[in-house]
Formats: sequence, C-alpha cells, structure tokens
Amino acid sequence: MRSGLDLYRLQWRSFVCFLVVTGLPFSAAQDTGLATMRINSGDVLLNGQGSPSTSTIFAGTLIETRKSSSARISIAGSTIDIAAQTSLTFDGDEISLDHGSLVINTSRAFRISAGCLVITPILQDWTRYAVTATEDNVTVNAEKKDLEVRSQRSDTKARTQHVSLHESEHRSWETRCRGGVVPATPAGVGATKGILDSPWAVAAGLGAIGMTCVLEICRGDDPVSPSTPNGRR
Repeated sequence: MRSGLDLYRLQWRSFVCFLVVTGLPFSAAQDTGLATMRINSGDVLLNGQGSPSTSTIFAGTLIETRKSSSARISIAGSTIDIAAQTSLTFDGDEISLDHGSLVINTSRAFRISAGCLVITPILQDWTRYAVTATEDNVTVNAEKKDLEVRSQRSDTKARTQHVSLHESEHRSWETRCRGGVVPATPAGVGATKGILDSPWAVAAGLGAIGMTCVLEICRGDDPVSPSTPNGRR
C-alpha cells in the first residue's frame, strides 16, 4: 500500500512530465524560428511546390503567392499578411521580400529586407507597417508606431543611411541593389555561426535536455541497479 505522501509524489511527477513533454515542442518552435503559414485564398507555393492550407515553415523557405491568392505567416509575437503575386524568403527572424506586398503586425520588432532596405520597428511594442517592392521602387508605410529604415545605394560607396519613419508617414526608395543589405552585426558574430546555431541543432539540444528531465523526474526515487532492476526493493 502506498502512503498518501507517495501518491502525492507520484501525481506530482506525472504532472511535471506532462508539462515537459507537451511544452518542449512549443518552446523549440519559438527558439528555432519555426512559423506557421495559413493560406487565406488561392494557391501558394513553398519552395516551388504546392502547399496545404496550413503548413509549418522553416528558415530558408521560399514562399510565392499566385494571382488572387493570399496567406498569413504567424510566428511568436508577429503576423505577416502576404498579398497576391508576392515572392519572399522566410529567414526565421526576418523576411527578405523580392517583390509584392506585405503587412506586418509585430510586438517583437520583426524586420523586413527589400531591395537595398532593411526596415525595423524602433520599439518592442505592437507596430504595424506595410512594405511593397517592385522592380523599380520599395515603398514603406508606417501605419502604427515608428520605424527605422536603413538604405545604401548600390551605385555609390556611401555608408549606410538611417532614416526614421514616423507613424502615419510613408516613403519610397529607388531599388538600386539586389538581394538587400545585410543588417550590421557586431565584429566576430558572423564568424561564430555554424551548425550548432542551426534550428535543427538547437531543437535537438532542447529535445535531449527535455528527455533527460523526463527520465530523471518520472522514474522512481530508488536508483536502478542489477540487484533492483526496476528501481524498487
């Protein structure tokens, strides 16, 4: 017969195991830049292939909407609405817009690169802005809260320019460079990135830690040994 204390401890272990097992995938998704894309209308291509109505997308995914189609990307703290005839690459913590239109709602300063621009909300607060890219121009509309826009002309050696775009303001820039400007990073950061920084490596590490916790928490108090193979005397 188990005492009341033993039953309480067993129930507590079961509860903690449940939290670890069910919470780990969600935490891994947030930490590894996974997102969900839902098709609102029409057909959408993921890496050149047809997509189901709802898909999990990873960093590096190419997304293309057809005529009369639209979709929404949802990631922790942000939603990105994709208009028809838009082509973009989802990069985890930002989107590289090749052409088309996006509307971004974010509380985590989710940024967009388009042409030779990098657009970033100034505050870690709910911000709404729209970006439209064509072959000739990139237009940014700060619908709610302020933005920082970094730009650099590809036909000059001028340093990157920073422009503040205040709420309700909009502005267009000529598209003078291809592939966008890489956001500035502290010296040495880029050199340290490798396979251990990839989403898969982070997810695998979280999984290993989570499983270790599950095994430690969910097993009995007594250690497993040849004399007590089930951890009991």
